[in-house]
Amino acid sequence: MLPPIRVRLRAPSRISWLRAMTPIEPIRFIGHAAGTALLLQNGRSDNLVPPADAEALHAAAPSVSTIRWYDGGHGLSRQAAGGGLAWLHEQLGLDALR
Repeated sequence: MLPPIRVRLRAPSRISWLRAMTPIEPIRFIGHAAGTALLLQNGRSDNLVPPADAEALHAAAPSVSTIRWYDGGHGLSRQAAGGGLAWLHEQLGLDALR
């Protein structure tokens, strides 16, 4: 498994990357979703969003959030995609997937 991108970058590039990403990091905005049901899906072997970062986001998420972990990396599996669709159907009150 490769280390996170920010670890592989040389110092000047890493600093630039961090400056560019900081304003759009989800942790800065998730608090605005108070009272909203969210689905947070994460890969246990994600090389871009380490589990500790995902857990910090989960802690900041509204209490009505659903958190699911999957075996795999940043590109989640078909199982995760199917789980996401099923969750969305449930939230919207639609019939089961056909």
